[in-house]
Amino acid sequence: MGMATQVDKYWKSRIYEALKLEELAYAHETKARGNIFLIG
Repeated sequence: MGMATQVDKYWKSRIYEALKLEELAYAHETKARGNIFLIG
């Protein structure tokens, strides 16, 4: 039981990190596109 909880916590944190990184990348990409749009 304790092991399953650890694994669950591990995956939840991994998924959370991945989503956070994806969100940052998306925001960065959107910002870059916005800059290109403004400059172009």
